[in-house]
Amino acid sequence: MSTDKYVVSLSNVTVDVEVFLAAAREAVLRYENGEPDALTALALAEAGYAGDFLAEDRYYEWAVSLRELARASYLDLVRTLATAAARSGDYERAQAYQLRALERDPFDEQAHLGLIDALACTGKHDRARRQYHDYRRQMDRIGIEPVPFPPHRVAARPLSTVGR
Repeated sequence: MSTDKYVVSLSNVTVDVEVFLAAAREAVLRYENGEPDALTALALAEAGYAGDFLAEDRYYEWAVSLRELARASYLDLVRTLATAAARSGDYERAQAYQLRALERDPFDEQAHLGLIDALACTGKHDRARRQYHDYRRQMDRIGIEPVPFPPHRVAARPLSTVGR
């Protein structure tokens, strides 16, 4: 019996979002297990994010959950990388990762607070205050009460952990 339909087999096709999600899962697992190459794996997985899945076709309902999953995985990667960088004292790198998170989600409270903390740790107090004002504006837009700006950084309890 013959039909006039075509079938596409994905067994010979590489789907970038699937590759990214697999790399992200593997990298997070390595990080959680404390493997020595975990940060490299996280950075490689983060670099493999090609942007929002089918961004040009936002209204395809079947793609929404995969798009959100990939974005959430990306945000988890950059937050983890930012936290690891800050813990090791590399606040410039922490800032870069927090900015990547905010680029994807301008309402990411954790990224705002982490960026404010990293800026304060590098003595960029004016930029930290400006970032705090941006954070307040974004939280006001979505009805979230922002945490107060600290008068000074307390090393034992960075701003990014307040209320967590």
